Amino acid sequence: MAAVEDTSVKSKTRRARISRAVSNRFAKLAAGKNKPVGLAYAVDGEVREVRSFTHPKIFDRFRDTLLTTVVIEADLAQSEAEALKRPVHTKPAKAEKVAELVFGANKIKGKKVKTKAGNVNRTRKSEKVMNADCFEDEISDDPVTSSYMFAK
Repeated sequence: MAAVEDTSVKSKTRRARISRAVSNRFAKLAAGKNKPVGLAYAVDGEVREVRSFTHPKIFDRFRDTLLTTVVIEADLAQSEAEALKRPVHTKPAKAEKVAELVFGANKIKGKKVKTKAGNVNRTRKSEKVMNADCFEDEISDDPVTSSYMFAK
């Protein structure tokens, strides 16, 4: 919680800069013909998560929360780099790592489970990757939302 509540001028300034950059990029994408339905993000060049939704309107409902996560993680990584007197990582992650994550998880067999809350979830996990999908119902083939992460 201390990281989320960091109110130092340096952190607030850095978070505002990162937030503007990411928000402007999504606004530009949203103005195009193919609206974004998710995001993939990396910290220090390492893919953290790939999150997708079935429709741009659903993604829009979650976008600000997801972007806040990206901003906080980027701020923490930059703060750590500065504290350890090492350069801030500026190179993007390799797109191949995103593909490795998604395709790797999709090869794992999972089982749908209806939760007490009425959601239908499927989780898939190996030593390398994790995936969580949420479905509208037990018979739906396409998840409403998917999350992919490398296992650590």
